[in-house]
Amino acid sequence: MKYLILLLTLFISLITFVPNLSAQVNVESFIRKRTQEFMLARQARKGATMRQYYDLSNIKDTHDFIKAQYISIKDDLKKGVFSASYVRSSIENSTFGEAYKQALLNFVFKNADIDKELDLALTRYLGEYEYNIVKFEVEQVVVLPDGKTVKTRILESRRSPGQKEAQVVPRIYKWELKNNTWLLSMDNTPNL
Repeated sequence: MKYLILLLTLFISLITFVPNLSAQVNVESFIRKRTQEFMLARQARKGATMRQYYDLSNIKDTHDFIKAQYISIKDDLKKGVFSASYVRSSIENSTFGEAYKQALLNFVFKNADIDKELDLALTRYLGEYEYNIVKFEVEQVVVLPDGKTVKTRILESRRSPGQKEAQVVPRIYKWELKNNTWLLSMDNTPNL
């Protein structure tokens, strides 16, 4: 009887553990493949392809925040609260990526459509950087305990203009499961 209970306990443990392990391996494999696809687009500077890997509703929230700030700044500029040179200098010297700086300058000084400018800026921003990605490696994929978040560690070999040897730069990408789709977290888009 003792052995039967022990065998039954072992059997229940196995059938509980194996599917969870199998599911984790499948998620790891899927995210590894998805990360490789994203990195191929990144390596080729395909901003339009790369944006498909992000949660566009989160990007819209960020864009709406930027939009509200710069509508206010534009209004203050008209009221004389800020000078044109001050606003231009503030945008040009900000930590925004170049594509976003240009979008904001177009909106504030050329009356461009802010929504269109920010949308175009995202695509340009994702594909514009001052180095080439010579190669990359998905080094590690870790499924977090919640089962809805995965962190990947990537090694990018980057070569800047005039640089003879590529420099290996580690990056962490965080994936989140949203509406049954694995998307990159906004944590991965600094300096919009």
